[in-house]
Amino acid sequence: CDASGQVTLDTDKSCSASFTAKPLENYRLTVTVSGNGRVDGAGDYVQGSRILLSAVRQDGWLFTGWSGDCDSSGGVVLDGNKTCTATFQAPPAPDAPNPIADIPIEAFAALTPDSVASIPPATLNLLSAEQLAAIPPDTFSQLSASQLANLSTDAIAGITPSQIASLPPDALSDLNSDSLQALPTDTIAALDAAQVGALNAAQVQQMPSTEVSELMVNLNADNIKPADIVKLLPEGWNIDLTTGDLSAPPGTAISYRTLPQPANLPAQLSLPALPDLNSSFSLGGQGSKGSALNNLQNTVATPGSSGTLPPYILSQNPTGILKVSATFDSKFEMAFIPDPNNILVITSDMAVGLTQDEGGFPIIITPSGERFRVLPAPASPELLAQAVGADSQVTLTSDGSAFFDYPDSNRRNGRARQVVSFEAFVEPPPEGFDPSLFPEGFQPGFYLPPDFRRITSTLPITHSKGKLIYPDGRAQAINAALLEPDEFQQLGLKFTGIEKVVRNANGTFTVITGGDEYLIKPQFDLQVLDNSEALNGSAIQLNAGILEFHVPFSPPSSPNRRRGEAHQVAVFQPLVEFIPDEFCTVEGANRTCHFGGQSCTELAPGNWFCQ
Repeated sequence: CDASGQVTLDTDKSCSASFTAKPLENYRLTVTVSGNGRVDGAGDYVQGSRILLSAVRQDGWLFTGWSGDCDSSGGVVLDGNKTCTATFQAPPAPDAPNPIADIPIEAFAALTPDSVASIPPATLNLLSAEQLAAIPPDTFSQLSASQLANLSTDAIAGITPSQIASLPPDALSDLNSDSLQALPTDTIAALDAAQVGALNAAQVQQMPSTEVSELMVNLNADNIKPADIVKLLPEGWNIDLTTGDLSAPPGTAISYRTLPQPANLPAQLSLPALPDLNSSFSLGGQGSKGSALNNLQNTVATPGSSGTLPPYILSQNPTGILKVSATFDSKFEMAFIPDPNNILVITSDMAVGLTQDEGGFPIIITPSGERFRVLPAPASPELLAQAVGADSQVTLTSDGSAFFDYPDSNRRNGRARQVVSFEAFVEPPPEGFDPSLFPEGFQPGFYLPPDFRRITSTLPITHSKGKLIYPDGRAQAINAALLEPDEFQQLGLKFTGIEKVVRNANGTFTVITGGDEYLIKPQFDLQVLDNSEALNGSAIQLNAGILEFHVPFSPPSSPNRRRGEAHQVAVFQPLVEFIPDEFCTVEGANRTCHFGGQSCTELAPGNWFCQ
């Protein structure tokens, strides 16, 4: 052949054609945002790439759609430089009326599939959790991805298992990380494989590690297989495709399957969402590692004097209470809850065994490679509710404390509130205890100091204490406490000059500033103020020289519903007391200090042992 590919066939001839690959060009994808939200995915891509963008709205704002070179789903093919715009609509002004706020719940219960499909996303954005929960499940079959994505996180928290089961898989594809975190755990368990496959992997991976693991361990392992969630796992996470066992990098905070709420709880009792210690860190909590409870038991299972039984036996009851009993004493009892916010994959410097942190909280490091912190808690939430009476409300919190709302004729509104923490040791009933022997009737309940308005103490420092008496004669010491103690600790560290804030197991806080130690002691003087506006965030204030801690809160709700607006604020006024050096003694290399009703020895810098 000649250079032009021509040949004259005057005999047998052969020709070869050579081809050289033309290099693909890179094209730029530019993303712009109108309003408050974000889009990930801008950058340079190889010619021909198909990119699917995901819009993440700021809570309260409404994502209204794509424009520019993207299609309606946010997809674009890079056959040249392209530009896409995501538009977000501003939320209504704080004082703007909510046009659907006054619609009766019954009206939502009467909606049909066609009527739900026609609701504009902007209107769905105004729904409350209660309104959404009232919509018939079969109507969810008509919800679109844009409608679901524009629900507020408060409304998302109201989706029921039967509603989620009716959703077409594609409807879940636009949920962002905030919305995914708001899904109730019982609703997560209702997801099927197609719905899980439709979740946006990038949004799942943006969630905090505790929320990622909460999603995985609360899925139903009968419906979801390990291969179904591989694409959702963050970098460094793995799942055994045979057993469903999960693993995460050392130091990662994780969650266990949420304990289901027991049936027939007293109406005035609300429980927090707590880890189910009879599950494992695996898909659906059903892997091969053995349950958390077994691993905790193995940590404390040093044989007793008989050589056959461990001295301490751990068990978890349906309300989540971790009971510690003893084989050497039938009356011995301690009560804890597992701290749901403090379960970690251990690092190489953590040894298996039982220890405690500098605040005196027990730490259990298991042979399976997890670190648990346990918190003192009431021995029996049901008996606690019975002790304070049917006219009272009792809300247990995930930090082990209890919020009481009870009748008080001395208060202007006839009600009083208190927050108390518990000491772990449970006192047995007195020998021969029989309620019928009390002439005026046995009076269980919680008993506070006679004058608890403003307790002024003299050194050595004592804490504001009371006692809870259960109907069966058992008792626990209680301490005045704060709502959201971990938040108080974090806010305290933001003040100039504060070097350390330690939350102690007896409800107090040790603060170090300028090398001096102070003790912050909650008091039995909680005030609750109403506010017409929704409140966001706690705050520490100084009011006329008095330390105040303000905590927004909402009335008790289902523990599986994670978000709600707070229209009340709890005001705490803890005392601040100096811890003088003369209440500490040095023996050899150890320093022992007496405060908070405890004798604490510093075994090493920052490592205290308290009795």
